Amino acid sequence: MKWGVLRLRQLEYFVAIAAAGSLRGASERLNVAQPALSRHLRELESELGTRLCDRTSRGVSLTQEGMRLLERATVVLREVDAIKTHIHSDNTGLVGDVVFSAPPEIARILFAPISAAVHREHPGIRLGLLEARSYGLLAALDAGRADIGIIISRDFRAKFMLEPVLPERVFLIGTHWDEKFPERPVEMADLSRFPMFLMAGTEGIRQRYEEAARIAGVTLHVVQELGSALVIRDFVQRGLGYSMVPYSAAVRDVRSGLYDAVEIRGLTLSRTLVLRERSGARPEIGAVLDIVRRTMKDLTEQGEFDNGHPIKGGMQRRVAVL
Repeated sequence: MKWGVLRLRQLEYFVAIAAAGSLRGASERLNVAQPALSRHLRELESELGTRLCDRTSRGVSLTQEGMRLLERATVVLREVDAIKTHIHSDNTGLVGDVVFSAPPEIARILFAPISAAVHREHPGIRLGLLEARSYGLLAALDAGRADIGIIISRDFRAKFMLEPVLPERVFLIGTHWDEKFPERPVEMADLSRFPMFLMAGTEGIRQRYEEAARIAGVTLHVVQELGSALVIRDFVQRGLGYSMVPYSAAVRDVRSGLYDAVEIRGLTLSRTLVLRERSGARPEIGAVLDIVRRTMKDLTEQGEFDNGHPIKGGMQRRVAVL
C-alpha cells in the first residue's frame, strides 16, 4: 500500500515539475521542499529505468521519455481524481469531469446551450469545453484530454466509438454587392472561376474540399491560404474574393447580412460524434453525450444546423455604388 501511494505522489510531483518548468517553481506551487521533489524525481527515474528530465541552470526540460510519461500521467491523475469525486459524493446525482471538444463553427452554436443544459440537469458534472480543429481534437481524444468530440477527419483511431450525427451542405460565400456572385446554387465545375480564400494546411474541411475538387476534375483557384476563419470572413466582406464554408459556419453570418451564400451542389460534409471507448463506462460522460445528441437535434429543427432548407439572408442583394 505504501508503494502505491508513493508512486501516485511521484506522478503528481512529476506533472507539477513539468508544468512549472523547474524544481523551484514546482516547490512553490506544491509547498514541498525542493530536495524532496528532487528525491522523488530520482526515484521515479530509477523505477522506470530512464532519464525523464534534463536539468539545467534555467530549470528542467522533458526528454522524449518524459513527454510520453507526462501524457499518460495526466490521464491517470485525472482518472484518480474522478474516482475520489465519486467516492465522496452524496449519491444524489452524477459527478465528475467531462471534456467536450468541437471545431470553431460548431462550438459557437453548440457550446452555450450544452453548457447551460449540463449545469441545469447535472450540477455535479464539471464540463470542460475545448475548441479545436480536426487533428488537434483527435490528439486531445487520443491523449485523454477530451472525452467527446465532433469531427470531420477520417483519420480515426480504432479505440474510438463513432456515431455519424450531422450531414452539412457547403456554400460559396461572397458580398451582397458583387454582380458576379451567383443567385442560384453552383456546381463543383463552376468553382474554378472564383478566387478563393481557404484555410491553410490539411485539416479536415480543407481535405474534403480538395478531394471533391479532384473527383470533379476541378482545380480550386486559391488566392491565399489563411489560418483563421474570422480573417477569411473579413476578406470576403471586403469583396477581395470568395470562400467555401459549411452550413454551420455560414448560417448566422448570412442571417445577419454579413455576406451572401449559395449552395455548392453535391458537396457535403459528414460530422461524426467521437467517444473515447475507454470512457464509455463513466455515467457522467453518457449523460453529457445524451445532452449533446438532444441539443443537436433541437438546433437542427431550429435551422441552426443544416436541415436541408435554404439559408435566408438578412440583407437583399444590392449593386455597389462606385
